[in-house]
Amino acid sequence: MKQSNPANHFSDHPFIYSI
Repeated sequence: MKQSNPANHFSDHPFIYSI
């Protein structure tokens, strides 16, 4: 699990940040 910028996580978990 890579830890980078929030924008990167958005690409990995768009459904989580979609809330």
